[in-house]
Amino acid sequence: MKKIVIGIAGVVVLAVLGFAAVISSYDLSTITVSKKQIDTVLQEKLPIKKKAILYDITIANADLDLSEGNIGILVNIEIDKKGVNCASPNIGLKWKKAQTFLKKAQKACNNMSTKTSKIDVLAVGTIDYRRPKFYFSPASPDDVTIQTEFQDAFLIKHKQVIDAVLKQAIITYLNNLPVFRFKNDAKQTIISMAIESVEVHDDSLQVNISYMTLTKTLIGYVVLVLFSLVLTVFIMRTGFIFPF
Repeated sequence: MKKIVIGIAGVVVLAVLGFAAVISSYDLSTITVSKKQIDTVLQEKLPIKKKAILYDITIANADLDLSEGNIGILVNIEIDKKGVNCASPNIGLKWKKAQTFLKKAQKACNNMSTKTSKIDVLAVGTIDYRRPKFYFSPASPDDVTIQTEFQDAFLIKHKQVIDAVLKQAIITYLNNLPVFRFKNDAKQTIISMAIESVEVHDDSLQVNISYMTLTKTLIGYVVLVLFSLVLTVFIMRTGFIFPF
């Protein structure tokens, strides 16, 4: 048993040393991600179509603005009635207020035109890194600006409510929109473990790499492996089973 433990520990140490040797062959300081690279990733995911209660919503375009020190994203949205069924949903509601609301919604839907309404949404926020992808995160609804061109009387009448709903919906959508991700290769895997911060500079993302961050990550992995090893040996020697 002792020989097995020493052997496994030796493999772990050799793996860490080998990893360190690979790291030393790379120039890890700053990685630049151009706007063109990000735009390519964004366009691959568009258009995105969502069916709402009364209208079809299409997110047709998304453009990242990387001004010096600021990060913004412009999203173009189209709202269209085409293809939407205005029939009142049969969900068996007995509550009179709910039935009244559904009838009003159905009537409003029938009265709506099929003209497309266009909405431009500009959000300001930060780039968050959640390995292995980068995500755009709007700071708050106050940092979302909406410019609407509603063609429908119903939408115009309820513009204030619709704008508020759109702000929150766009924040939720953008928080789950990857704008860039690292490739699954040795170099970029190492880079993804060593990211210290992300900044905007010269119309691109500057990904700052830290050997200290990488070292802490590696130490964490080694400690986890050694702890698992010690726990395994303890269980094998004592026959103890945790009462989970």
